[in-house]
Amino acid sequence: MKVSVETKGEVIWFSDTDKGEGLAALGYLRDGTQDQIITALEEALIQAKGE
Repeated sequence: MKVSVETKGEVIWFSDTDKGEGLAALGYLRDGTQDQIITALEEALIQAKGE
């Protein structure tokens, strides 16, 4: 399964558990993007659990 986070039409983070691949950037730790990615994933998890 592949999960991705996009902003402004650009994939900024993804994880592919089938292939064992992922994408992230160290700069996200400094500029706050990592917190936004985590928030988006947490909200998606809440939605998925509710369905």
